[in-house]
Amino acid sequence: MEQTIIAFDLYGTLLSTESIATELAKLYGDEKAKLLAARARTLQLEYTWRSNSMKRYESFSNLTRWSFRHAAAELGVDLSPADEERVLNAYNGLDTFSDANSGLEILAGAESVTAYVFSNGDPSMLASSMSTSPALAQASRVLPRSRIISVEPLRVFKPDPSVYGNLVEIAGKKGNPGSVWLVSSNPFDVCGAAASGLKSAWVDRTGKGWLDGLATGAGNNPNIVVKGVDEAVKRILDVTTSFEDDSSQLYVGLTSTVLALRGSHTIAQPLLDPDSGSALCWNGEAWRIQGAALSGNDGEIILSKLTAASVHGQKAILDTLRAIEGPFAFVFVDKPSKTLYYGRDRLGRRSLLVNPEFPFQLSSISDTSCTGWLEVEADGCYIIPLTACSLTSTVEPVRHDWDSNQELHRVQGVPLPPGVDESQARVAVLFSGGLDCTVLARLTDELLPSDQEIDLLNVAFENPRIAAQHKGLELDKLYELCPDRITGRQSFDELVKTCPQRTWRFVAVNVPYSDTTSHRDTVVGLIYPHNTEMDLSIACALYFAARGEGFAQTGVEAESLPYATTARVLLSGLGADELFGGYSRHGIAYQRHGYEGLVEELKLDVGRLGKRNLGRDDRAMSHWSREVRFPFLDESLVKWAIETEVWQKCDFGKDPNGEEGVEAAKRILRLLARDLGLEAAALEKKRANGQNGKR
Repeated sequence: MEQTIIAFDLYGTLLSTESIATELAKLYGDEKAKLLAARARTLQLEYTWRSNSMKRYESFSNLTRWSFRHAAAELGVDLSPADEERVLNAYNGLDTFSDANSGLEILAGAESVTAYVFSNGDPSMLASSMSTSPALAQASRVLPRSRIISVEPLRVFKPDPSVYGNLVEIAGKKGNPGSVWLVSSNPFDVCGAAASGLKSAWVDRTGKGWLDGLATGAGNNPNIVVKGVDEAVKRILDVTTSFEDDSSQLYVGLTSTVLALRGSHTIAQPLLDPDSGSALCWNGEAWRIQGAALSGNDGEIILSKLTAASVHGQKAILDTLRAIEGPFAFVFVDKPSKTLYYGRDRLGRRSLLVNPEFPFQLSSISDTSCTGWLEVEADGCYIIPLTACSLTSTVEPVRHDWDSNQELHRVQGVPLPPGVDESQARVAVLFSGGLDCTVLARLTDELLPSDQEIDLLNVAFENPRIAAQHKGLELDKLYELCPDRITGRQSFDELVKTCPQRTWRFVAVNVPYSDTTSHRDTVVGLIYPHNTEMDLSIACALYFAARGEGFAQTGVEAESLPYATTARVLLSGLGADELFGGYSRHGIAYQRHGYEGLVEELKLDVGRLGKRNLGRDDRAMSHWSREVRFPFLDESLVKWAIETEVWQKCDFGKDPNGEEGVEAAKRILRLLARDLGLEAAALEKKRANGQNGKR
């Protein structure tokens, strides 16, 4: 039986460090006791972090003793040696939280869980706490002494990566940290676990929500946020679904993190149907189902339709999935039929990876310590029967084609980010200044309220080779030499003149060479299994663009000021070249094989977008908790473009050198730009993508 591994932090998670105030109140009164307990806890944690930074380990017992001395001195109260011992003895007998007691009761009946205590405490403190607390003492079967893990052998405290690695190894999951859960009320602990690849549940007893700016910026947020330990246990068990057959028992484990951009409220995932036991992991945006627009949370609606379809069999489920329009990736466990469904939309606009080796794994992002990850092909819906014989060392999913049911970009209805006013940007354009992104920006202006700002994110890298050619030139001016920066500023000027009522913000994202090198491993991990230098170069630009930090101007002559984008949705022009013949190879294909050869080349380019580009780009940008959308790849636009005669899109035969200055490549888009008042963009000559100084 595959076990679910859950490690529980002790102090502040299972045990209430505030309960020490009861003992302190006997010495100092209630008010002083609460202040002293809270301050000592803050100092205790601060001391662990300082010890890590100074690489000088002291036992947690000593740090606890010193923190109470420090806190007492700050508050001007006398802590005699005898009182100090009295307080420390009380610390070793802290009360459990009521929700922790409930959680332990749930664990007692959960045979599929192996639980650990994982703490900064030294072994003597832990032994005393575990035996003195009535609830923990009674839970010795669930949390036996053999599964109490102290950081002391490593002589370093949380959140040092080594302590989480040690936990994973002791749990028998070395090389697979994502199979281990940490439940903790301490944000720094949750961040450390997430950064080390573990899943994490943050216990938010205050109900204020996850506010950690560093974790959000670095992408180390908890997988789930709960109100208590009992809820954490329930949620973790909920995402582990068992399937019994005649020969064995199978388990499907599901976990999700949520970036909510639609609906009136955030919905925790995986989505569970209480009646059938079926579950859905949903990553994407369902714009319409069976031609009808959706309102509310799309994931909830899809789960309800899938569970309703389940009654009518596999074909009904497939028909429901085929009727979805929008970018998405999903995993659906249909418990009544013991069947797993998974896939990506017809174009592959959301990431989904598969590791077919045993145990079979699906994930939006891969663990680079494990080999064998592949992009799920965007060529249909895949089905696996959940029986023992189907999940052997070689899993053979059955593919069912998407039908031909095939929409322009969505920029409306993006919720207001926290702390942002109504006029600030909710949408940003990945903006090199080229034809595709400039047209996107202009069309976005047509759709958004006129008082809502639009950010234009333009990336330029410090390139030592270029710097060597321009010795003595200031770094800020070196960035301005990048071709994308030059065209970006030119197109920004044209947008300001064409749409003067709009506040356009040009964000110069300047990336020093030191940032490129320090973030390289992160980007490599995000784009895996892609691993070429070209993949890395493209992904780096998207990664830093999505971070959205730079110097912004709202006018060509306006002052440039430090800025971080408030946008939650990023628009990418990817797909325009593939649909409308924008690459030089398209002209070559026509020269060699005429229109027939050009059509085949365009079909090939569109068909491999999901495998080559879209999953990689989605992973690189969603790292910063932003969603990228690809307007040129909405279904109805793709369908229209494919069905349109090729000479209407890029007429290399009629006038390859340009009709009235408009060249043949992407001619239909250039004529649209001209109609929109973007004359300079319409006439801009095609050049290689990614001219931001990276290479």
